[in-house]
Amino acid sequence: AGLAGTRRDKHIVFPRQVAMYIVREETPSSLPVIGQAFGGRDHTTALHSIDKIANEIKEDERLRFEIQSIRDRLYAAR
Repeated sequence: AGLAGTRRDKHIVFPRQVAMYIVREETPSSLPVIGQAFGGRDHTTALHSIDKIANEIKEDERLRFEIQSIRDRLYAAR
């Protein structure tokens, strides 16, 4: 269930794509490892998700801010 599940509802898909993007940017994890961690997905699905969010960040300042806020919270938690 949740982000690692197999559901494709829009309210779950987008946060899962953002999570994959952050994992890719902030860890040395490979695409196959990321795909597996998020519900056994193929590496091409992980790549699509990461590319999609990378492109949306360029266009959407609010999304860019939200992702930076998530990063800040991740590093503050250490």
